[in-house]
Amino acid sequence: MRDPSAPRPNFSADVRSGSLPLEVAFTDLSEPGSSEITDWKWSFGDGEFSDETNPTHTYQNAGVYDVPREKFQQPNELVEGGNLGGAGP
Repeated sequence: MRDPSAPRPNFSADVRSGSLPLEVAFTDLSEPGSSEITDWKWSFGDGEFSDETNPTHTYQNAGVYDVPREKFQQPNELVEGGNLGGAGP
């Protein structure tokens, strides 16, 4: 059973495929749990990262990316969350 006080990671992406370069806007939809979310760490699957809440990322190379593993921090807590299958031509 999920701890109701723990954050619940979730996000969306405005596109999942298209022509290169492909710009993707990610939106954080996470539920904070019992305390405020204070930091975000997005990994886009191509070696690039962002600490923005709702980042935009441009993919330069064709491929399928495992994007992103969103990590965010609450006081004294690091949580890994959601996984979104990738972007490519």
